[in-house]
Amino acid sequence: MKAIVMRWKRAAGAWRSEAGCRIRQYGARLVFPLLSAVALVWFLVRVLPKPIRATYPCQRAAFPLASAFVIWLLGVKSGLLAWVSWTRWRKALQPVGLVCGAVGLFALMALATGEMARLSGPLSGPQNAWTPSDPPNAPMGTAKGIFPGRVVWMRDTNATPWNGTSGHWWDDETGVRQAAVDRMLAASLQALTGTTNNAAAWERVFRHFNATHGRGDAGYRAGETLAVKVNCNNNYSGYGD
Repeated sequence: MKAIVMRWKRAAGAWRSEAGCRIRQYGARLVFPLLSAVALVWFLVRVLPKPIRATYPCQRAAFPLASAFVIWLLGVKSGLLAWVSWTRWRKALQPVGLVCGAVGLFALMALATGEMARLSGPLSGPQNAWTPSDPPNAPMGTAKGIFPGRVVWMRDTNATPWNGTSGHWWDDETGVRQAAVDRMLAASLQALTGTTNNAAAWERVFRHFNATHGRGDAGYRAGETLAVKVNCNNNYSGYGD
């Protein structure tokens, strides 16, 4: 035990020493770049496959750190260029840069002139009607479900009678009428499963799910847990709920 205490005291003393202070300073300098780099990677991984995710609160929080990391990298690059005597390289590369810029400018002007002439000129020859690549009533992919490909759509304006001004959209009766919502759910479920009552509809849903997921021909069993994902996105920014 004494040996452990002595080692701990030595480690604490080394940490408080001048060398330890340098280590802490260097570590503190690395915290921001590391966190910003992680934020940038996370932002790109999440947003590039689905750009709408950029509006998510977590991505809004990560974006300032990610952009700060990019700015930090640009600052490091600028410092390196200054360190290697950028003035000397600029003088050496100035003629090449001028030539490349002139060539690029003339190329853009020629391209723009040709495109403007093509768009402003008359159409030549007969114009064929546009034909979509996929013909009508030819769905893509493999149909799934109890009745493969069946989709149920249900609408009842009595379910949400809120007028947009008085009360709130989540208030009972004036915002949401639960009885109408229950009728919509029951009608949709029965139409989807081809049954005439809710009990038979749920039984068919569970049996089909279990049969297609390697669980045999079995319905719901007592004690099983169900997860329901409800989409309650509010499109009215005036209510911060």
